Amino acid sequence: MSKRSILILLFISLAFNLAVLGGLFWLRVHRPPHPFHRADRKEGLKFPDRFAKHRPDPEISKIHEQFNQNKLLLMQELRKDPFDELYVKALMDSSIVTQGMLERRLGEKLLESRRQMTASEADEYFGKRIEFMTNFKRHIKDRRSKHEKDITDKP
Repeated sequence: MSKRSILILLFISLAFNLAVLGGLFWLRVHRPPHPFHRADRKEGLKFPDRFAKHRPDPEISKIHEQFNQNKLLLMQELRKDPFDELYVKALMDSSIVTQGMLERRLGEKLLESRRQMTASEADEYFGKRIEFMTNFKRHIKDRRSKHEKDITDKP
């Protein structure tokens, strides 16, 4: 190859490398961070420091595991051909009962924690929960709207 050809290839390679670096720079600097980054979520919804020593409730863990097992059995049964509709309905009823038990226990745990909080701690913690829930709901709504728009825009 001639010296001129090598120089042209070098400049083309340099242009591609600069384009990639520029794209990475733009992604890192100019693009806003995702609103639901896991680290931000954990930090934002943290209980007050004096609750840090609380251990997870084994009863909640047990009920949650049972709920997940019910969902797994439901999916496995729905996968079958033919599937047993009566068994599926029984699994759905069991799942609803288990979910109710889980919600009740989680609610009791929140109520117990709230009784131990000061007014300012409760305002801060539950205010952040409300903010997160509102933002998450908006995020899901925006994603669904975009998805529906994408579907209707397709030829």
